[in-house]
Amino acid sequence: MRIPRLAAALLAAVLLAGAVACSGDDDSSAADRTTTTAGEPTTTTTTEDPGVEVFAGYADHEAAQYAGTSNWICHPDLVDDECTDLSTTVIAPDGTRTEVEAQRTPADEVDFDCFYVYPTTSADPTPVADLDVDASERDTVRAQVGRYASACRVFAPSYRQVTLGGLGGGATADDRELGYGDVVDAWKTYVVEENEGRGVVLIGHSQGAGVLRRLITEEIDGTPGLRSLLVSALLLGSAVPSEGFPEVPPCASIDDTGCVVSFAAYPAAEPPVEGALFGKVRDSGEPALCVDPLALDPDGDALGDAVFVTTDGLLGAPTSGFDDVTTPFVSLPDAVRTSCAEEGGFRYLAVDVDVDDPRPLAGLVEQRLGPTWGLHLLDANLVQDDLIDLVSRQARAWAGG
Repeated sequence: MRIPRLAAALLAAVLLAGAVACSGDDDSSAADRTTTTAGEPTTTTTTEDPGVEVFAGYADHEAAQYAGTSNWICHPDLVDDECTDLSTTVIAPDGTRTEVEAQRTPADEVDFDCFYVYPTTSADPTPVADLDVDASERDTVRAQVGRYASACRVFAPSYRQVTLGGLGGGATADDRELGYGDVVDAWKTYVVEENEGRGVVLIGHSQGAGVLRRLITEEIDGTPGLRSLLVSALLLGSAVPSEGFPEVPPCASIDDTGCVVSFAAYPAAEPPVEGALFGKVRDSGEPALCVDPLALDPDGDALGDAVFVTTDGLLGAPTSGFDDVTTPFVSLPDAVRTSCAEEGGFRYLAVDVDVDDPRPLAGLVEQRLGPTWGLHLLDANLVQDDLIDLVSRQARAWAGG
């Protein structure tokens, strides 16, 4: 199941700009949830539940684009979105296959939220995408965040991101502001309309991770009332400084909250080469943050659980060996070995597979866009089930239980 040459070329162009956009983008336990900023209250109590305190700093925000379910690709009030059908074919290490039919967990049965921003994926023929959702955007959302709906309420807005053509040279600074402004509007609308004091995980990849880096810097890091809602942030395929953010440090254990997980993946046998697009912070040249999700739990599994979609040619799709899978997802438990490594000034997640494993795992360490890209197409999928387990554990710690 290989990406056609034209699709690969398009992905290369799209992701190159995404690398530029998010590798150099704007530059502890959860805080007390009753803090104030500059004398103004940042929390208030809900009339429905006086014991729940919610952020009040956006009280005057009026949704420009995202009221209700408008312009959301995944939203708990959408009946059939890209985060609904979670049916998965699980292929065990011995090759045994089990089909598991599953739907997203009902909203009233999950205790935290996930707010996701997708990477560069729009093929609109303009420098900036419109808000109409095309197949590539839907497919990418499903591939990277769909299965998180088993654990959290997923909010995934469409946004006017810089497109393939725009990243190739047509986009302006004002164009980039459009997409960021959309995500800020979606975030504020989510906080006002939906959050109600719930913990939230931020999830983004490539351009989406860059947008969330800026959102954390400008909206969350210096605002205790919002920071107190942050369970964690997964900023994948991007370059976060090694110290994280001033008030949002790297996650150091599986029970840490209010912290960030970030990495860019390369095959363990093929470290980043000169000119590699990931593993360094562009502005400073310093090695980027690498947090290995498996290493956060010393008592956890030694091998990571990969999850992929089964549609050909997508971000997060396997390369071969799964043509007969009919479910939206395929799960490969105990498929990859990971560790953070540093070489040549790059810090990255080194990924390896067992050559004796009977499953078709070679594609998991195939640099499909060349050695400067590493495993960028697969960053969000190589240890996806481990990341879902991680944020679920962190959400319980955030809630104090």
